[in-house]
Amino acid sequence: QPALPQRIVTMAPSVVELLFALGAGARVAAVGDYCFHPPEAKLLPRIGGEFNPSFERLVAQKPDLLIVQGKAEKLEAFCRQNGVRILHANTDTLATLRSGVRELGRVVGREAEAGRLVARIDLDLATVASRVAGRPRPKVFLCMGHSPGTLRSLATAHGKSILSELL
Repeated sequence: QPALPQRIVTMAPSVVELLFALGAGARVAAVGDYCFHPPEAKLLPRIGGEFNPSFERLVAQKPDLLIVQGKAEKLEAFCRQNGVRILHANTDTLATLRSGVRELGRVVGREAEAGRLVARIDLDLATVASRVAGRPRPKVFLCMGHSPGTLRSLATAHGKSILSELL
């Protein structure tokens, strides 16, 4: 079993929030450009995004763990070349969110907190489901982004995604 990571870097906003929720926020050394929550994350050094990482800024942080979402092939190669441990986190669906929280908890030594967080998420979801039970289901379009001032380049939640499941 590798030692508990002390300098964690991640570009994924959901992973940053989960690490803080697990009580491991003090070990987050740097975050991606789109990580704004919790407020403490705004104060951390920025190292770009998963598609445009700054390898210079990443190396300067001396991470002992890099957490990514998806394939992140450039970052995987960087980690291999620089001896940095990498963890692929998946929070794309509710099921992978649950397993991802448990895996993060295991890796950062916060397993009990991870179990409590998963239970709290499930309780919150059950509470919402009971409040809306029997009500008509409205059609919803969730716009995640677009080109400013236009409706071009719309990004939406669809298919099998956590946001679609939540809706």
